[in-house]
Amino acid sequence: MNEVVKYIFFFLIGTTIINFGIAWAAKIKTKNKEFNQLIWYWTSLFATYVAVALLNDSPTAIGFAYFFQFIPAFLKTKVLRDSRGIESDWKKFLAVQAFGMVASAYLLLYTDLGFTISLLPVTFSTTLPYWEPVWNSLVSKRFEANWIEKGLSIVLLTSIINHFNYAFFRLEESAAWWGWGVSIAQYQCISIFLPLLINHRREVNEILIKTVSHDLANPLTVINAYIGMLQSGRIQESDVKMIWDRIQMNTKSALDMISRIRDAIVTRNQASIVAIHDVSIDRAIHRLMTQFDSRLKEKNVKIAYESSIPLDVYVAAEENTLTEHVFANILSNALKFSHEGSEIKIKVTEVDNTIRIAFIDSGIGIDPDRLEKRLLHSTEGTKGELGSGFGVMVMGYFLRQFDGTHHIHSDGMDKGTTVTVSLKKSTAKSFKETKQKSDLIT
Repeated sequence: MNEVVKYIFFFLIGTTIINFGIAWAAKIKTKNKEFNQLIWYWTSLFATYVAVALLNDSPTAIGFAYFFQFIPAFLKTKVLRDSRGIESDWKKFLAVQAFGMVASAYLLLYTDLGFTISLLPVTFSTTLPYWEPVWNSLVSKRFEANWIEKGLSIVLLTSIINHFNYAFFRLEESAAWWGWGVSIAQYQCISIFLPLLINHRREVNEILIKTVSHDLANPLTVINAYIGMLQSGRIQESDVKMIWDRIQMNTKSALDMISRIRDAIVTRNQASIVAIHDVSIDRAIHRLMTQFDSRLKEKNVKIAYESSIPLDVYVAAEENTLTEHVFANILSNALKFSHEGSEIKIKVTEVDNTIRIAFIDSGIGIDPDRLEKRLLHSTEGTKGELGSGFGVMVMGYFLRQFDGTHHIHSDGMDKGTTVTVSLKKSTAKSFKETKQKSDLIT
C-alpha cells in the first residue's frame, strides 16, 4: 500500500508540473495574463505536495502542512469567482484558515478528543473557499451557471467530500484508495475546466467590447443621418416632429444598449447575460424597420415583410437584445451589401415549434469558399461601406443566449444572401393585437 501511495504521489507531482508547463505555454501563446492564475495555482499545489511530504513527523507538523492547502484552494475558486464578477477576499479566507489551524493544533495538544475530531476545524477552514461557489452553481437561483461552472463546482464538491473523508476515514484502506483516486480525477478535471473558464471569460469580454464598438454604430448612424437632414433645410415642417421623435428613439436605443452592456459586465458570470422572456417577433421587426427607416431611404432600399405566424405566438428571447444585437446586425449587413433600389425580404415562418426569421437580400452575395471557411470579415458594401465581421460574431453570441441558431446561405457572388434565425416558440396568452401582418415599408 505505501509503495503504491508513493507512486500515486509522484504521479500527482508530475501531473502538476506538466499542467504548470501547459499554463505557462498558454499564457505565452495567447498573451492572456489571466493564465497567471493557473500558473500560481499549479505552483502552489506543487509547494503543498512538498510541504505534506516533508512535514509528516508529528501531528503539529501535519496540521501546519494542511494549512498550505488553503492557497491552491483559494486560487482554484478565484477563477470561478472572477468569472462571476465576485471579489475574492483572500484576507478573510486566510484569517479563517489560520483560526482553523490554531484551533486544530490546540485540540491536538491540549485535549483528548483525538486526531479525527481535532482535524475538523482546519478541514472546514481549508474547504471554506469551495462552499459558496458550489452553493451558487449547483443549488442557489442567484446565478445561472454555465456547464463549465457547474462542472468545476462538482469537482469542488468532491474536494469537500474528499477532505472530510480523509479526516474521518483516513485509516481505512478502502477510503484511502477512494481518496487517492478522487484526487487524481479532480486534478485532471481541474486542468480542463480552469482553462475553459478563463477562455469563456475572455470570449464574453471580447464580445462586450465588440458590441460597444459595432452595435452602437447602428443607432448613432441613424441619428447622424437625421441631423444631416435637419441641417440641410430641405425638411418639410410637418416632418420635423417625426424626425425629432426618431432621433429621440435612437438616442434612447443607444443609451439602453450602453446600460445593457454595463449590466452585462457586472453579470458576465452568468450562463446568460440577458433575461429571457416572451417576445413578439412582429413588434421586434416593426421596431427594427422604424430604426432603419432613414438608412433604407438613403439607399432607396425597400423592406418586404411577411409573416405566416399568429400574433399571439412569441419566442423565448429578450426584445432589446434580439432587435438591436441580432436583427439589427443582420439587416445592417443586408442593407450594406444590397444595391440601390433593391428589396430586402423578411419572412417569418413556423417549423416544428421553431420560429424562423429569414432576411433575404439580392445583393453581392458571398463566395461559397469564404462562406464555408467562415471568412466573413473585412468586407466592403455596395457604396464603399466598411465591414469588420464583428456583427456576425456578436449576433451568434447573443443568439446562443436564447438557445437560438443562425444559418447563412448564398448561391455565390451577385446572387444575394439569406440569413435565417431560428428561435424557440413561446406562446403568450396576454398579447391581444389583431393588426395586419403583411406590410411593404419603404
